[in-house]
Amino acid sequence: MSTRPPPPVPRASRAKRCKSEASSTKASTLAADHESDPPSWPSAQSTGVVLGFPNDNPVQSLQHKLDAARVQFGKFLRNWRKSNDWTVTTAQDWAKACPALIPWPLRVAGGQWGNLENGKVLQPQPSTFIQLGVLNECLALEERGTIKDRLLRERVERARPVLHDDGRPWGAEDWFACYIGKLEGPAGLWPRQDEIDAEAETKRLRTLFDQALERAGVRPVSAAMAVLRKAGDLPMEQVESIENALFAGERLAPAIVPIARDALLAWVRDVAPELEPNDLAGEPV
Repeated sequence: MSTRPPPPVPRASRAKRCKSEASSTKASTLAADHESDPPSWPSAQSTGVVLGFPNDNPVQSLQHKLDAARVQFGKFLRNWRKSNDWTVTTAQDWAKACPALIPWPLRVAGGQWGNLENGKVLQPQPSTFIQLGVLNECLALEERGTIKDRLLRERVERARPVLHDDGRPWGAEDWFACYIGKLEGPAGLWPRQDEIDAEAETKRLRTLFDQALERAGVRPVSAAMAVLRKAGDLPMEQVESIENALFAGERLAPAIVPIARDALLAWVRDVAPELEPNDLAGEPV
């Protein structure tokens, strides 16, 4: 009885099997090489180079710098706006009144402006800096369009652009460089350290005010009036500043912070003494 030879393997199957075996052999070789000779990266000690990153983490260091730059950018933007006596919607209102000068897609919307000032825009689009550049370059023009609203016209006419030392107005690339911490604004508008400290203190005071409101169960307006009574006779400008800080978190001027702090703590001692923080009492700004 004769034995038949096995049927031939189709060429496609042979090629597939050979390829699989080759891949398996290559993977095994690589694994063996990896186990026998693991890669070693040079350390800071071996190279003598000090990296300067916290916890040897360059990504964390970069993110920290970008976060700080974003906060500075927002304070600078607020200082510029206030120096021009603008609200957060003035730029948008100007674009609406003069679309031939500032096309509507290139406006800086009021909500967007507020978010930039408060450091809430974590990943701005390139259009954000183009919009700021267009706005600033329009402020460098003598002709600023026909504006019917008197108050808006006065605000736009009085406003001044952000300029380089040589007189050139900031463009989109300058606003971006400022946002990532590579360019500082003019000295008169760049936030000072005492302003930064005052903003942090304002946030702490407002948080304490909100906590005391909830604990005491009083109306915000009544509470604010009680705080102001603790402060004694103040100029109307300071009264409004403290009210804006308590209700809207608007930064207090460094000189007003101790007045607002002492008044608020005196009120807190009356309505919710258990909330009085020891680290706020008498703390210098």
